[in-house]
Amino acid sequence: KKISPKTVTYYWRTAKIQVLPYFGNFDATTITQEQIQEHFDTLDYSPKYLKDIRLVLKLSLDLVIKEKLRADNPAEKVEIISDKKSLGIEIEHLEQDRQELWLDIFEKDKRQWVYLFESILLTGVRPEEACGFKWCAIDFEKDIVHINNAYKDTILYDENGQPFVYENLTNKMPQFIKKYNLEHLTTYGLRHSFATLCSTLGMPPEVLHVIMGHADFDTTRKYYIHITEERKKNEMLKLYR
Repeated sequence: KKISPKTVTYYWRTAKIQVLPYFGNFDATTITQEQIQEHFDTLDYSPKYLKDIRLVLKLSLDLVIKEKLRADNPAEKVEIISDKKSLGIEIEHLEQDRQELWLDIFEKDKRQWVYLFESILLTGVRPEEACGFKWCAIDFEKDIVHINNAYKDTILYDENGQPFVYENLTNKMPQFIKKYNLEHLTTYGLRHSFATLCSTLGMPPEVLHVIMGHADFDTTRKYYIHITEERKKNEMLKLYR
């Protein structure tokens, strides 16, 4: 089957951004499934993109097998966890006071991609939707941003003149955190933080799930709303009043 140039470019880009930076220093003849799995468990991407990363890694290791340098492919059995929260793995999120601190830092930093982080925390949009903001989707008179889908053509560009995409934005989060000595957080953690704050402040469920872009509130409640320490404390105090 003939592969289109666009597909080749996509997989080469995936290898360059996701595979080579982390696995480039490993010995391809001895790397184990456990080592690969450990890295995959730290990634905060969609299941589809994780599968694409795994495919690129698998194809690379297939070449090692073809050269008879090893007999097995450790990437084949790497598991893609699509629902971390249901497995008891809590997605990082920011308490209200920490959100205020992060917002102050966003404003002081002033780099374009940092403003994208700010937009996610303030509106709850998906990172790929933030990267796809278009002027025509913004109603300045009514102060409304229309999020219809994750656009492929963007109006925001990075310092190299390249359009922002979700994967690049996600890769910038660690360097941002390191620069300002902040707690660990992912780009989707910003979205989780927004939903949690809205719920804590009493936003009606029927409104919140629409803003989050979910078909029903159950999805929002189950996967995006976290019970903050402050909320737990306040509820406990009610028992002794």
